Amino acid sequence: MKLGLRFLVVVFICAGLLASAVASDTGLKSGFNSFRWGDPPLFNMDRVDRRDGMVVYFLPGDANRFAGVSTANIRYLYRNDGLCRVEVGWRKSLGSREYKTLVASLTRDWGEPEDTAGPEALRWRSEQAGTEALLQAIDSTTTPWPDYDTTMVLQASSCQ
Repeated sequence: MKLGLRFLVVVFICAGLLASAVASDTGLKSGFNSFRWGDPPLFNMDRVDRRDGMVVYFLPGDANRFAGVSTANIRYLYRNDGLCRVEVGWRKSLGSREYKTLVASLTRDWGEPEDTAGPEALRWRSEQAGTEALLQAIDSTTTPWPDYDTTMVLQASSCQ
């Protein structure tokens, strides 16, 4: 009887660990905030542009922070009425500390960057989720200290 009970406890623990591992693999890989890849646009979104076969929307009253860093804008891009890309921009140049905060947040969710997509860009990919993240930061030439004009792009493979 004790052996059977121990076996059941081990099974429940393993199931819990597996469930938490699966849950931790969602986040940015499956969408952005409460949006999931493939979701249709919300009725209260403003259509602001069309480019590369995608319709670009802005959500009034949307959160103006990502990873604790204030954003200037968040754009949601839809192909065939399904969310497939999110672009986040920052109004002012970010300091080294803010930029490192963004890199740390993406690394926590995605793991180490797979490669650099140029001298000022880091790229993360999830083949399993079919998504990628790109953080591009160009050192601003308007100041003598390191600060970055930064953009983040999260994209589902259905966007390509």
